[in-house]
Amino acid sequence: MSVAAPSRPFYFSAVHRKVVTPNDFTDLAQVGDRLRAFEDRYNATAQPFQ
Repeated sequence: MSVAAPSRPFYFSAVHRKVVTPNDFTDLAQVGDRLRAFEDRYNATAQPFQ
């Protein structure tokens, strides 16, 4: 994952809101799968933060 330094807080805030909440994971593999799916969607549609 390659995220520019100034946008990291925004990216991780989005990950927290859209990926890890609610915390309904049954195992770590499920967490990894959801994070990878989010990263793929994010990279495909990301726009610069303004």
